[in-house]
Amino acid sequence: MSDSEPQRPNNSPEFTAGVLRNVFALWFEPEIKRRQDAGALPKPFSLWAAQIIMEPDKPPVISFNDHIRGVLQARPDSDTPLPIEKGQELRLADLGEIVGMQLTTEDANAGHLTAIFHKATWYLMFDFRYNATRISLNLDVAHQFLAAAETAASKEHLNAAVENLFATVEIAAKSYLMMHPDPRLLGRIRHGFVATEFNRYGGKLANVEQSYVALFNTVTSVRTKARYPDQPLRTSASEISQWLATAKSMLTDLDARRPQLYTPC
Repeated sequence: MSDSEPQRPNNSPEFTAGVLRNVFALWFEPEIKRRQDAGALPKPFSLWAAQIIMEPDKPPVISFNDHIRGVLQARPDSDTPLPIEKGQELRLADLGEIVGMQLTTEDANAGHLTAIFHKATWYLMFDFRYNATRISLNLDVAHQFLAAAETAASKEHLNAAVENLFATVEIAAKSYLMMHPDPRLLGRIRHGFVATEFNRYGGKLANVEQSYVALFNTVTSVRTKARYPDQPLRTSASEISQWLATAKSMLTDLDARRPQLYTPC
C-alpha cells in the first residue's frame, strides 16, 4: 500500500497467504512460542487475531485475539441483529464482511498490521503510514503560516510573505517524510536534512508532485535573501501569488495522503 492510499483490508487470497506466511514466521510464531514457554499462553493456543503495532521510536507491540487494538468497520449480514442502536455492543460473530480498520488515539503515531480470522476467511489489514497525530499538528501550523503569507502578500510585504511561505512548505515537506518510520524526523533537525531527504523522496523517487518539490527548492533559495536582506528582494508579487497557490495545493495533497485515526461520530 502506498502512503496515498486509504486504509482497507486486502483479501486477495494469494496476497493474504503470502503476507501471512511471512509475518507469522517473522513475528507471530516466535512470539507465541516465547509466551508459551513463559507460561503466558496455553498449549495449544487457539489464534483468531494477531496484530503488530509499530512506532518509529518504540519497540513493536504484538497482540493476539481480544488484545488487538483499533476500530473495525464491517458490513452487516444475516447474523447481524438489526437495527443496531448507537453504542450497542456486538460480537465479532455478529458482523459480516470486514471492510476496514483504524487505530485510535491510544496508538496516536503508529502503523500496524492486523490479521483476523472471521467466518472462514483471513482478513489482512495494514497501514504503514506513521505519525498521524504529529502530522495533523504540523498541518494545522502550516495552514497558519500560509494564512500569514497570504496576508503579507496582500499588503505587498513580500519579504514576510516569502519567510512564511518557506515555513509552510518546509513543514509540509517534513510531514510527507514523517509518514515513514524515520526516528531522525522526531527531534530537532536541520533545514538541510529536510531539504536532502525531501528532494530524494519527492524528487529522485518521484513520490510527491514535482511542482511541490520545485516550490520547496525555489522558496528555500529565496528565503535567505528575504529573511536577511542586504538589497531589495528580486521576487515579484505575481511570482509569490503563484507560489501561494502551489503551497495551498501542497497542503491539500498532504491532507489527503496523511494517516488518520478513528474519530467517533
